[in-house]
Parts: sequence; C-alpha cells; structure tokens
Amino acid sequence: MALLDIARFTERNPFDLSGGQMQRMAIASIIAMNPEVIILDEPTSQLDPQGSEEVFQAVQKLSQRGITVIMVEHKMEKIAAYSDRVMLLDDGKLIDFDTPQKVFSRDDLAEHGVQAPAFARIGRGLGVKNPKTNMYPVTLEEAREALVK
Repeated sequence: MALLDIARFTERNPFDLSGGQMQRMAIASIIAMNPEVIILDEPTSQLDPQGSEEVFQAVQKLSQRGITVIMVEHKMEKIAAYSDRVMLLDDGKLIDFDTPQKVFSRDDLAEHGVQAPAFARIGRGLGVKNPKTNMYPVTLEEAREALVK
C-alpha cells in the first residue's frame, strides 16, 4: 500500500475513493499475491487525467521493482512516456515490438489504426528527429532535445 501511496485509504469505504485511488487499490490487491507479471487491460479507461497519471506512476513503480507489467492501453502519450517497450498489434497480428521511439517513428501507424503521440506527430510535421537516435521525439523532454541543437 505504501508503494502505491494508498495506505491512508485503509479505513475508507472503497466507494468513497476516486477512480484513480480505486484502480491503485485494485493493483495493490494484485501485488499482495507477489506476481512476477501483471497484465492490465485499459486500467485508465474510465479515469480523469489525474487518475490516469496516478495509475501510470503506480505502474512505473512496479516496473522499477522488477515486476513485468503488460498493459493494453490507448493513451499514446502515456504509453510513450512510461513504457520501455511497445507492442503494436493489428487485427491480432504482431506488427512491431520495440522502444516507443522506434514504434512511434513508423511511417505506417495510421494504416494500423494508431495515432502517434503528439510530440511524434509534431516532430514528423516539422521534420525534426532526435539527433542521437534519428527518431521522432515521443515525450516533451525528447522534443526539447531534438529542437535545441
């Protein structure tokens, strides 16, 4: 509970918690089983931006502790910022499995029904790539690095 910053909610009715707090509580109940792998299917789909951020931060903490987290998610900006690897699927077929930078720099994302994160779209539109990786930026930090030469 401390890992997910929810210890202060132990005495509260779960139905009085926010969406992000309830999701973190659900994730904590899974962590209590000491899994090596956690699979989350759209864990932020019903959450506001703050709740989504809380869940992604919780997932990042789990990953830092060595727990493998596989997440199905459609929030590309969050995926780009928090993921080590991205699996691009189309109609159940594996199209790509690589870093967010490599996957979101693909020219054929739209053909697979995926819109790249905003910074990758902006980088593509401006023709700006990260000079170190030769890929489009996927986060604010990477965009800043690509623009400041």
